[in-house]
Amino acid sequence: MIISNFILKIIALIFMTIDHVGVFLPYSTLQTVFRILGRIALPIFIYTTLEGCRKTKDIKKYMLRLGFMSILMYIAITGAQLVLYFTNGKVMIFQNMFFTFLNLVFIYYLFMVNKNKYKRFMVIIPILIFIGSYTFYLARSNGFDEFVSTIFLDGFTTMYSLEASIMFVIVLVGIYIYEKIVKKRLDNDKNLINEFLNSKKAQLSRNLIMTLAIMAVSLIMYAMTYENIASFTFGNVIVYNTYFIISFPFILMYSGKRGYSNKYINGAFYLYYPLHIGIITLIFTLIGGF
Repeated sequence: MIISNFILKIIALIFMTIDHVGVFLPYSTLQTVFRILGRIALPIFIYTTLEGCRKTKDIKKYMLRLGFMSILMYIAITGAQLVLYFTNGKVMIFQNMFFTFLNLVFIYYLFMVNKNKYKRFMVIIPILIFIGSYTFYLARSNGFDEFVSTIFLDGFTTMYSLEASIMFVIVLVGIYIYEKIVKKRLDNDKNLINEFLNSKKAQLSRNLIMTLAIMAVSLIMYAMTYENIASFTFGNVIVYNTYFIISFPFILMYSGKRGYSNKYINGAFYLYYPLHIGIITLIFTLIGGF
């Protein structure tokens, strides 16, 4: 296990950028390769988000940052859609990845941090958001392309609603059960528990749980590629998502160490997503690639 959290995020950003460039490429073998390689990014981001939840000192501030970035991303998505529409008369399917992470962290907060059992019923909020977002995505994938809705609602929808939520919940439940077993075997001795959960063995166990979650979602995506009900499909991206599984070597090499970090680097990680979306959209619009 040799990859720090910092390096893992860099790897995810590289493959995410490759994927988003592939979105604008004309249909070809090169585009397919770019989109498949891009599948490496999401599982890494899911895992680093979970690690962020586990290690942050203030999860509410974490959610606040994600909320702010969700708003910024909404502005970027809406702006990109308007540019595409008024220059080419077309729009693309854009969704808000930060809104996805915000809802995932909220689920973590409700079940792993919050002590009020009644508050846990608030999980219905992210569930409805994920269901609504995925329904809207399916409508877009199957021909719904109304101007106002697609441009001004895309930024309010979560990205990878089905895939991210399933993957996150599987690994969250897996780690929760694992830590319960550890606590029981160590007779709830807090010092021994903290020491063990910060060990290399425990980190490898968490990495393996995440790998199993990735494999499970990849299999679900594979099964969904065969679903076609009355000409209604789940969208071509489902085919690419069967390749989430290729991300597992990076997950297994994760050391659990933070790596290089400061407030400027952390800020750059947040800002890179909306900035690179805008830049890629602008470049391909100017060269007539869209």
